[in-house]
Amino acid sequence: MIPILHELMSEGVRVWVYNGDLDLAVPFSSTMDVLKKMNLTIVKEWHPWFTGGQLGGFTQDSQGNFTYA
Repeated sequence: MIPILHELMSEGVRVWVYNGDLDLAVPFSSTMDVLKKMNLTIVKEWHPWFTGGQLGGFTQDSQGNFTYA
């Protein structure tokens, strides 16, 4: 999956990965391992995001149009 994500990002496609801390199908720790293997440069550290005026969670933005929420 990592090569496909890199290819999409190189074409200008924005990638947004959303993962909950209690996700039984894809645990948070596995997602973090994949993100480390992607070797992306972080351009904006963890910060809150809002929807409808309420906290939706936290995101981290990386190079190449990649956001992890």
